[in-house]
Amino acid sequence: AIGCSPSTITKRLDKLKSAGIIKGYTPNIDYDVAGYPLRVLFICKVPITERGDLLEEVVELPGVVTATELMTGNHNLHIEMVGQHNDDITDMAFSISKLGIQIDEEVLVKNEYLQPASIFA
Repeated sequence: AIGCSPSTITKRLDKLKSAGIIKGYTPNIDYDVAGYPLRVLFICKVPITERGDLLEEVVELPGVVTATELMTGNHNLHIEMVGQHNDDITDMAFSISKLGIQIDEEVLVKNEYLQPASIFA
């Protein structure tokens, strides 16, 4: 479709991986179909000095999809998790709080669309 042979594409992908531009491949999971219809974004506040260490602990929690460390603003940690039932969300919030992270908001996520930035198209 793009006028390149499979070997050329493989070489280009290998080059991008070697340069650290492509870090890996992530499956695009339909959590609703997988039985996890609840996606919640926890908007949190953590002390700047603890942010990096807590991020490593957060990604180990069951149900975590993403954990995003923000460099500016009061809400400097966003955690997205999936669950099957409302009780799962309560348990997740408790696990986050137990780490010493202050949750300021819980937002129910409806959809997310992922794609590479258009500069890579």
